[in-house]
Amino acid sequence: MTRALVTGIGGQDGHYLSRLLREKGYDVYGLDIRGDRTDDHFLVVDISDHSSLVSALRKARPSEIYHLAAQSSVAASIEEEQSTTVINAHGLSRLIDASREAGMDLSKLRICQASSSEIFGYHTPDALDELSPFRPETPYGRSKLIAHKYAMSLRSEGIFACNAILFNHESPLRPDTFVTQKIATGVAKIALGLEDSIALGDTSICRDWGFAADYVEAMWLMLAQTEPDDYVIASGKPHSIASFLEHAFRHVGISDWEGRVKTDKRFVRKVDATILYGNPSKAERVLGWKPKVSFQQLVALMVDAALERLSSSIPENH
Repeated sequence: MTRALVTGIGGQDGHYLSRLLREKGYDVYGLDIRGDRTDDHFLVVDISDHSSLVSALRKARPSEIYHLAAQSSVAASIEEEQSTTVINAHGLSRLIDASREAGMDLSKLRICQASSSEIFGYHTPDALDELSPFRPETPYGRSKLIAHKYAMSLRSEGIFACNAILFNHESPLRPDTFVTQKIATGVAKIALGLEDSIALGDTSICRDWGFAADYVEAMWLMLAQTEPDDYVIASGKPHSIASFLEHAFRHVGISDWEGRVKTDKRFVRKVDATILYGNPSKAERVLGWKPKVSFQQLVALMVDAALERLSSSIPENH
């Protein structure tokens, strides 16, 4: 039985990836900075705590590591640049150091680092691929690029390390700090009569959105290859926030949605891309990967989940 270690297992991607790996017959260990589970395979570890990390690796003895743990909010990274850099930039190197001290044979280890489209920055209207220049413009992007380049450098040491360059990927597990979940929850509240509007920033912004469960499958496929490499994981189709809104409102039977969306300057970033999308042709060609869930299906999935969550909390006499 293959043993895998998933850092950040308590997050969205960790949830879907651990489920996939178990379905594939893996013995899965998970690290997270918080949690109250009593499962022996769930280890509460701060990745900056070297001794705890070494102990966790000695227990897990993985042959595959999926490094997902990160401060994942671009907006929060601007306010918390130092902590974002510590967590995102140096988490992988801490894992490598701890693996060596734990006595693991790194030549037999396979690693997938969760990279990000933010490493490219916001300089081009064209689809981005693995050869596009790195020009990050946010603390989040800069921190992810440090880890990305470190993973690439590990290959020169004979370590099987891949970067999954993930474009925006969403699910019902996203917190409301992400615009997709904010829209899904807001539309559900309007449909249920709990609110009458949603406050957002620039709705003309375009992103490449996919379903998180599809994207973690690409990570698994990367570590199944003969040679390590880096791959853009994206749908290849940009959609505006306005389009997300339109599909979400249409899903609950509301066509006159424009008046229900208010512009709030607090949610407009000083630095942002008008359009950001990826070219996943390499992943399609080499990995045989394609997203299964369309943009429209993703929107419906998130709205339905929000409706179910909110409906269960509404008193019967509402």
